[in-house]
Amino acid sequence: MKVEIVTRGGGEEAVVEYDYVRRDENEKPMILDVLLQAQATEMPDLAFRYGCRARNCGVCTVDINGRPRIACRARIKEGDRISPMATLPALSDLVVRRDGV
Repeated sequence: MKVEIVTRGGGEEAVVEYDYVRRDENEKPMILDVLLQAQATEMPDLAFRYGCRARNCGVCTVDINGRPRIACRARIKEGDRISPMATLPALSDLVVRRDGV
């Protein structure tokens, strides 16, 4: 399943096409599953945040196709574009500055 991961940092933006490999044909991966696999396989320096993995804290929120979604509970679809939240300044890759939130 191919997705795009948009990373930002140092004033620059990069778009990486990542091919998520399902663990089995019936798997319905969450956005966080894709990010964890990308970091473990092809993008070891990919920076993102997550906490509870239960939709309680919101720390893992990223934009999917331009809309904020909680990564640990939002299902990913072929062709989705994962990017840092547009409403907050990006610090590194998908990590945003959360002062005052």
